[in-house]
Amino acid sequence: EVIVNRAAMSALARVERGGSSVICPSDLELGLKKAKEFKERAPGGDEIIEDRMTRLGKSWDEWIGPESTKNKMRTAAEMVLHPERYPEGTKPLEGLLLYGPPGTGKTLLVEILGSQTSLPIKQVKATDVMTKWVGESEGRMRQVLEEASAEAPCLLFIDEIDALFPKRSGSESAAMMGDRVTNEFLNYFGNSKEIGITIVGATNRQDTIDPAVLSRFDDKIEVKLPEEEHRVKILRQECKVPGPDVDFDELAKISKGLSGRDLQKWVQRAGRHAGQTGLEGSKTISQEDFEAEFQAPIPESAKNENPLASLFNGLM
Repeated sequence: EVIVNRAAMSALARVERGGSSVICPSDLELGLKKAKEFKERAPGGDEIIEDRMTRLGKSWDEWIGPESTKNKMRTAAEMVLHPERYPEGTKPLEGLLLYGPPGTGKTLLVEILGSQTSLPIKQVKATDVMTKWVGESEGRMRQVLEEASAEAPCLLFIDEIDALFPKRSGSESAAMMGDRVTNEFLNYFGNSKEIGITIVGATNRQDTIDPAVLSRFDDKIEVKLPEEEHRVKILRQECKVPGPDVDFDELAKISKGLSGRDLQKWVQRAGRHAGQTGLEGSKTISQEDFEAEFQAPIPESAKNENPLASLFNGLM
């Protein structure tokens, strides 16, 4: 399966250059080579990174939000695909950081980036790497990078990157552990384009990321909460069977501060409320159902708690 998937990605990359989409023997040979490289680099060990399969045909229109954000993502995709189009001396995109409140669709944007560039996505979180044992965390970080290198070219997606590389403010031993993990990552980061890895990070708390890591991301894109016009579109998309009295414009007005994920959950709660109406329930969602299940947004100060980073800083 790994060989075939890698061969397919090779064929898709050829299409971007105007070639044939048919998988040929050279694609399969490349897939076999990458599979052998991975086996040699990580003998006998379980994979740490997760394969987030790249779904072809995903469009930027699937993410509902400001056009300016989509344009920045399109530019990032172009830099990954066609660095040769940029003036001499312009460095290829080494790292892309998506930051903003939870539930705003950062992961979806990464999935679309994978689709638009035809690159496989390798995903890792802090909980996959960090342990309390001295020496083990940086070893797992090294394994993550070697696994990604064996699958290159690819996108290495580090979700909740603030939890993996927080500012060090705890005990001396915890800071030393953080330094070793960070240094292991930064050594690879400097050679990521030569290796064929494009590193993409996502965070809700850009201000808590270690400065040494943050400075390496040469492109940072803010993913904001949806504006009123976008909330209307999200609610219309999520509500499949609205009643005749539903006023999406009014619902968008009262839902200021809610993320796209919050809006999705609101529609689900309203649907469950409709199902409990009367003896036989209701087949549509009414304005009353929405109003009955509305929950005010949680203040940002409450959302900014980062238990993983606090745990890391207090280790040992």
